[in-house]
Amino acid sequence: MPDDTVNDPPKVVAAPIVYRHEWNRHLLSIRIARDPSYQFAPGQFARIGLADGNGETTWRAYSIVSAPHEPFLEFFLVILPGGKFSARVAKLAVGEKILLEKPAQGFLTLDRFRDGADLWLIGTGTGLAPYISMLREPTTWKRFQNIVIALSVREARDLAYVDEIETLAASRTAGEAKLHFVKSLTRDQAATPASNILHGRLTTLTESGELEANAELAFDLDRSRFMLCGNPEMVEAMRAILKARGFAMNRRLTPGHIIVENYW
Repeated sequence: MPDDTVNDPPKVVAAPIVYRHEWNRHLLSIRIARDPSYQFAPGQFARIGLADGNGETTWRAYSIVSAPHEPFLEFFLVILPGGKFSARVAKLAVGEKILLEKPAQGFLTLDRFRDGADLWLIGTGTGLAPYISMLREPTTWKRFQNIVIALSVREARDLAYVDEIETLAASRTAGEAKLHFVKSLTRDQAATPASNILHGRLTTLTESGELEANAELAFDLDRSRFMLCGNPEMVEAMRAILKARGFAMNRRLTPGHIIVENYW
């Protein structure tokens, strides 16, 4: 008799590292090969894993940095000294493999907003990752009139993807969104005013009005849509600040202004 069994695609595959870049001693970006069948939306995350000698696998979830049309999956990691996962990934060379679980997951995606003209992408540290994916996606630039990247890190050396963001901003054409890039440091006070880098937490800068002033764009109930990604304390505090100003969480059945993702 013929075999009518349907073999489902494997849920876990081993993918080789095709690129790695160390931003500093504790920040790393890697790319792994992506099979065309692996689909995702900008803002979603993937689970990647490493098996140990005992046959056990350690899994971690990371937002995908790459855009859906790129032939790789890119991830932005904090390297924790002695970490069970990140410290091991940091030692892997190009050609070595990482496990990838299918499918992609997560709801920090632009299709959840039904309207809005100004997109505020507010993040701390590696919470920048899903926003880079959105910026690499051409349709993002056609949907909004203004895009604000508001990024807070501890020190200037922790500012990653800056050149790419500034290049994307400079390459915009008529009819595409204008990009405003706000950078803030919470520890490093060495940057000069000419560097256009703010100092302080994003919550503090929001309450003082400095965030809107530096972006040259005001929060607006009709126009502004917010994504918050990163340190859970920042996410919760920023959400409270925005809600106090009349902005609401975006729900499946109730359109709003704010979508959040805690990033550890």
